[in-house]
Amino acid sequence: AEMIHLMDGDGLFLFSSRNQEANRILKQLQNSPLWKQLKVVQQNRAYIVDHSTWRSRNILAANRVIDDLF
Repeated sequence: AEMIHLMDGDGLFLFSSRNQEANRILKQLQNSPLWKQLKVVQQNRAYIVDHSTWRSRNILAANRVIDDLF
């Protein structure tokens, strides 16, 4: 059974590598009926963030993550 309701939260951050394959997968996910059931999606609180920035461990990346949050 799907447990999509366990994914609901105050915000949802999706890591993207911003390449064609990632974009295709993201579009497929966004068109999924399960995706559309998430309250966080319905309330427009799902965000696509840059994978390399959010996974980096330096002060510049930390500042970009903070920028993304605001």
